[in-house]
Amino acid sequence: MRRYGMNSQDNREHNRAALLSLVRNHGPISRSELARLSGLSKPVVTEIVDSLINANLVYESYKAKSGVGRRPVMLKLNQDSLRILGIDLARTRIEFMVTDLKGNALKTVRLPLSTENEEFSAPNLLDILTRTATEMMQEFEVIGIGIAHPLPLSSRWRVIVGAVQRSGWYTLDLQKALSQEINVPIFVGNDADVAALYEKWFGVADDLKDFIYIMVGEGIGAGIFCAGQPLRGHKGMAGEFGHIMANPNGRQCLCGKRGCLETELAIPVLLAKASQACGYPIHSVEQLSERLAAGSSALEQVLNDYASTAAVHIGNLVNIFDPECVIMGGEIAHLDKYLEKRLHQGLQEVVHPLLQESVTLRFSPSADNMVAKGASILVQEHFFAYPHEYISEFRG
Repeated sequence: MRRYGMNSQDNREHNRAALLSLVRNHGPISRSELARLSGLSKPVVTEIVDSLINANLVYESYKAKSGVGRRPVMLKLNQDSLRILGIDLARTRIEFMVTDLKGNALKTVRLPLSTENEEFSAPNLLDILTRTATEMMQEFEVIGIGIAHPLPLSSRWRVIVGAVQRSGWYTLDLQKALSQEINVPIFVGNDADVAALYEKWFGVADDLKDFIYIMVGEGIGAGIFCAGQPLRGHKGMAGEFGHIMANPNGRQCLCGKRGCLETELAIPVLLAKASQACGYPIHSVEQLSERLAAGSSALEQVLNDYASTAAVHIGNLVNIFDPECVIMGGEIAHLDKYLEKRLHQGLQEVVHPLLQESVTLRFSPSADNMVAKGASILVQEHFFAYPHEYISEFRG
């Protein structure tokens, strides 16, 4: 995200975006502090701040305490000024969430979905997305839509979301298809990538510049931040950590290959192994946690094996990217007190000795809603960089 201003009238749009981002990141903040952080002159800052206030994006909050002279007026982002729609398109459900500029959920609609049954089709999915988004936009004035998705979306029908054709698969270009029906900017991203965005903007990674976010739920993915920016990789697919080869003799994955990491570490796989080990069905992470709390050597071994496999592959990412922190998120975070020590020990065996002291491990409590909220940040990223494309007062 752009931050520093330029003292030139030709760069007014850039300067406005820079100051708006500074208010979001550092508010409450004074005009003098904005000038210091941006490098802009005080007259330029005053002029642009006035325009942001007139556009209802920023407001004067209170006067700060000051030892001498006039007390500075503190500026804050008006988080209620604009609305964004984030959509978590998963294989078993769709979550629609309207948020404000601080990522607070204002309304949520959850609909069941099964991308593997006979009734599923891309046209029907597009109809659900268009109809529900339109209904929510009639209630809220939405400036843009962000959509998060897994890969693949459907194994049975061989459907993937994206804009690039892949041999043997039906490619659903959601951005193009929905833009024909909905007249707001639409952004599409991998679900693990946008979950990492949520952690950076509003979660446990707000103090980090370099981190790896591992999301484990129905599948497994990775969101990677380098120098404070998301690494979206080749064709935006940095998050497809779950489809690297883990066991060449393993089960067939939803992507069509055999032995993907997803077939070793996804939550349904973990629950199946736990059920087999203890001799009775375990249907949820919460139930598994209860059984572990009660004490079970068989389940302890399942967790040991799970942590060992995870550490090998996560440790390889650490050796490549040298992050400050590895963050475990999604449903797996509910098992933090049982996995943290095991995973940390496993990483110490895999990570290069020169990197072991610099990397830490965190578990994110944001196991729910972070993908839909992260999807809304796809819009916010663009809005804070180019506010003139959204606000009529800034055009021309």
